[in-house]
Amino acid sequence: MRRAAILATLFIVGAGVAVAQSDPQIERNDQMKAMGQQFYGALARMARGDAPFDQARVQAAWPLIEAAAKKAAPLYSAAPGQGAPNARYSPSPKIWEDKADFDARFVTLAKAIADNKGKTASLDEVKAAVGAVGQVCSGCHEKYQVRN
Repeated sequence: MRRAAILATLFIVGAGVAVAQSDPQIERNDQMKAMGQQFYGALARMARGDAPFDQARVQAAWPLIEAAAKKAAPLYSAAPGQGAPNARYSPSPKIWEDKADFDARFVTLAKAIADNKGKTASLDEVKAAVGAVGQVCSGCHEKYQVRN
């Protein structure tokens, strides 16, 4: 009997974790955060001179940024909700009011990443790539992101 109770508890806890992990609001936040950590936390810091140029770090960051962008895009098909708990930003309802424009911006982001990720062999190239991709990010954030 005790064993059954323990197994039932583990199942319920496991199911709760699985539901929490599959929550589109939390997943969206996680992917956007992952993208930001690599882009702003690594590449933009180098471009601003806040971190030394590190070619290995640059090469490691781009695939992670690209993967997070690809994972994030389809997560916005779900209802807007309020965003992930304790998130600094939430998705704006404008996303679902003009979904075609929002989706097109992810296509533009993917193209900007693809066009720039191979052009970062020097600090000057990183600065140019960060400027180009950052402009795409900022344009979307200005229209479709709400500060909490």
